[in-house]
Amino acid sequence: MLPAVSSFPRRGEAGAAPRGGYFAYADIRPCTEIAEWEAALAAAGLQQISYREINAEVLRGIDINTPKSRELVKRHLPIFLRAAGRNYIGVTGTPLYRLMQSGDISYRMYSFGKE
Repeated sequence: MLPAVSSFPRRGEAGAAPRGGYFAYADIRPCTEIAEWEAALAAAGLQQISYREINAEVLRGIDINTPKSRELVKRHLPIFLRAAGRNYIGVTGTPLYRLMQSGDISYRMYSFGKE
């Protein structure tokens, strides 16, 4: 399960450097939770400098790494755990991959500053 969105403000405030510092943040959420996610980010007490959805880049990385990832799963997991292993690490065609591809989940990257 994904970490609670409401815990972000405490983590964000603690993770950012003192005045003039920056905080980089990336996470994934179902599209149905984006409004709550963005509200938690806005309430964090940090100034949002930039934001970008990175689904395309993540999918491209998964596509590139799929052969190596499949080989690692095959080499290190017993046969009965391989499907779960592929789902966990993310390879082309897994449920997470398809949800990201369809836009049902959003992988986002943010940059925050603290004045």
